Amino acid sequence: EQCLGGTATVAVVADPSIADAVNSFAENYNADATPVGDKCVKVTVKQGDSAEVLRGLTTTWPAELGGQPALWLPASSIQSARLQSALGNQVVSDARSLVTSPVVLAVRPQLKNALAQDGWAALPGLQSDPASLDTRNLPGWGSLRLALPAVGAGDAAYLAAEAVATTSAPPNTPPTAGLGAVSTLLSGQPQLPDNTAETAWDALVGSGDPAAAPVHAVLLTEQQLFSRAAALANARDTVAEWAPSGASAVADYPTVLLSGTWLSDEQITAASE
Repeated sequence: EQCLGGTATVAVVADPSIADAVNSFAENYNADATPVGDKCVKVTVKQGDSAEVLRGLTTTWPAELGGQPALWLPASSIQSARLQSALGNQVVSDARSLVTSPVVLAVRPQLKNALAQDGWAALPGLQSDPASLDTRNLPGWGSLRLALPAVGAGDAAYLAAEAVATTSAPPNTPPTAGLGAVSTLLSGQPQLPDNTAETAWDALVGSGDPAAAPVHAVLLTEQQLFSRAAALANARDTVAEWAPSGASAVADYPTVLLSGTWLSDEQITAASE
């Protein structure tokens, strides 16, 4: 194979929750890729949290994320919509879902039974009432203590906020009418050292007495819950999955093909492949 034009490096940035899988795709592609035009191509993958990537694409791209990307895989289409809102629709030439994972609550097993058939709209009240779980046959548990991590949870907080707003808005009103319920849910979060999924998970599963634990529930994607639970020695007795009824909240992991002045035709073509 002739690469008279040298090598075109194709930068890909992916949400941390999917970056390992995307890196495997890239390695397979690099092993078999034919030249694009007269250039060989090499795909590199960096993981980047959505807020950091958005900030870089709309201001100055941070060096720690590698080259400015031709392809971005955030956890949800919320992020590609935010990018288009900031820079215009032309910045995204294509976006389609790669995989999906529903947003769920990782809870202690006793709590799953107590929540039963509740939906998204019930969460703000359970969060703000200091005795909400005491009235659910869980004496001494207090409130829901739901953590909504902003980092490392695959956009679960954004997606859950949409579901809460949609189901909390009065009939025949837009979802924005439910934003007060979202504020209640967020403001009632447990106070933790930081707002990462790692810290919230440790607070959920690390306490011997689940009633006294600083966190009773953590918002995650189902894929993340399965991955984290697999590392527990006694997962069945420690954590359970609960999916609120009502609106759908799903991380759809779009492949956001970017169209920017920093990209060559070869990079765009290889990113599409």
